[in-house]
Amino acid sequence: MSISIAIVAHPKRRAWAHRLSVATGGMIIPDDLGLGAKANHLHAWEYLDNAGSLLPKQGDWGVVLEDDVVLCEDFERNLERMLDKAPSTVVSLYLGRGRPPQYQRRISSVIANDVSFITADALFSGQGYALPIGYFSAPIIDQLWGIDLPIDEAITQWVRGWHGSVSYPKFSLIEHRDGPTLIDDHGDGQPRNGPTALCDSDCDPSGARLPEIRKAWLLAGHNTPWDLGSIPLPEGATTS
Repeated sequence: MSISIAIVAHPKRRAWAHRLSVATGGMIIPDDLGLGAKANHLHAWEYLDNAGSLLPKQGDWGVVLEDDVVLCEDFERNLERMLDKAPSTVVSLYLGRGRPPQYQRRISSVIANDVSFITADALFSGQGYALPIGYFSAPIIDQLWGIDLPIDEAITQWVRGWHGSVSYPKFSLIEHRDGPTLIDDHGDGQPRNGPTALCDSDCDPSGARLPEIRKAWLLAGHNTPWDLGSIPLPEGATTS
């Protein structure tokens, strides 16, 4: 399996991106022109499209990482083993608590199951995700450019257009570096670092408004199993 990695980098986070590049061998895609997060992601897709044009093989993958992620233990080995077992074309590397708030109850209802993956019809975050390398192609990039939404929501709309799904490893391969945000508003009426319902053992299960925690539910380690199958995220309302 060959895996090509692109790291989207805000100018204020070039040092973070450099550390990720050293750790993963990924290519830094800087947003030096200030075009914004979605443009930065799609420029990463263009880089992976070029990487995939060099005699891609079946089973090869492309990965996009944001500059503010922290890798799990044994990242490279976990990534290869996880992608080998992933049950869908689009694979997120991160299942986060706090964001998006409207999915947290449903995640909490299945996270304790003895599975390796949770599947859903949406990409909850652009922190890190993978697709077979051939999907990073000009026609799909053009489709995403044409969807006037943030990159995670644009990918979600694209996935739903062909009735696909997104796989989430129960044990995330990346953690969110919970530092200062570069985004003031997340589009749901709450500040980026504002209150949200967590629906976990450390909060009020009724959904009390508590300080947001932008962390993975669980994080992969040296002996994480990836062959335990998957469970779909239960249907439910999209409000918390």
